[in-house]
Amino acid sequence: MVTACYDDLFSLYDAGRIEPRTLSLYPLDRVGDAIASLRDRTASGRPVLVMR
Repeated sequence: MVTACYDDLFSLYDAGRIEPRTLSLYPLDRVGDAIASLRDRTASGRPVLVMR
């Protein structure tokens, strides 16, 4: 059942009908801040680490 749900979800993504919500970008050296936002439940969407 879980596999079917993931298949449906990725089909919607591939078709461009949904997008993951990314509101927080963190440079790699601020990984602790990204984790803290998850721990403290202040993250809205998924925090993303930028490796540049």
